[in-house]
Amino acid sequence: LVQHRLGTHGIEAVLYEGVTRGDKDFNSLVTKMKGLNVDMIYFGGLHTEAALIVRQAREQGLDAAPFMSGDGLVTEEFAQLAGPAAEGVLMTFAKDPTASPQAQAVVQYFRDKGIEPEGWTLYSYLAV
Repeated sequence: LVQHRLGTHGIEAVLYEGVTRGDKDFNSLVTKMKGLNVDMIYFGGLHTEAALIVRQAREQGLDAAPFMSGDGLVTEEFAQLAGPAAEGVLMTFAKDPTASPQAQAVVQYFRDKGIEPEGWTLYSYLAV
């Protein structure tokens, strides 16, 4: 889908790779991206792998390419795992439901139980 949408705007993806959930070493992928002199990194996975990819990219000097991802990064753990490399990372997500005045009672309910309602927590709670 991403490749198709890019193509409709005249943008060519120079690399399309998959990763395995749970992998920890993305240095060979980063080396490929460096060799291709990528303009941007778009990652469609989850926060754990994204944090490691962006951190390893920055460690290898791939600083000029912005890193962007979707709602899989909507967790404090992403910033903890990525460390300073998380600075400047772009991500997309719907409006933060915890900021809604109508949600404050359920937000407090979760916090009273020691759960920070981040990411999809409130959307999932509403669906149930």
